[in-house]
Amino acid sequence: MCKKASEPVVVNLALQTDSRVITA
Repeated sequence: MCKKASEPVVVNLALQTDSRVITA
């Protein structure tokens, strides 16, 4: 479990969620 590896994934998920909210 590497934090560096987890951070990008979390950021990507957050960006996708933000995009969906903005689009919606």
